[in-house]
Amino acid sequence: MVPAALVLVAGLSLQGCKAKLVGSLTVNGAPFVPTSCRSGQVTGFTGVDLIDASGNKVRLVATPSGQPAVYYIPAGSMVGMPIGMCGSFTVNRTNTRINNVYNVEGQVALACMSQGSQITGSVQFGNCH
Repeated sequence: MVPAALVLVAGLSLQGCKAKLVGSLTVNGAPFVPTSCRSGQVTGFTGVDLIDASGNKVRLVATPSGQPAVYYIPAGSMVGMPIGMCGSFTVNRTNTRINNVYNVEGQVALACMSQGSQITGSVQFGNCH
């Protein structure tokens, strides 16, 4: 039998790892409200994937200019639609690491229009693993 104090500590530590997302985007006129996020380190880039409840992703790749390279990846697709480099973006690696992947935190403000696609809005994110 597991002591109640151990269960409480384990539960509180798991709550600390939950992604923190504030804000929303609009993708081609439709609301995009991220419900989870993923560190780009998992797939080999510096940045973050913002993911909505349907599994659609907005991928933000850090560049030296401070503007993110922005991609929209529909749910179930392996290929992203490049939107371009636009807006402002900060992403910072935290000291928290799980399975050798560092959590990231930061913020993005986008006003992007390219090749008939548009993404606007802002999001603050944290604990993205």
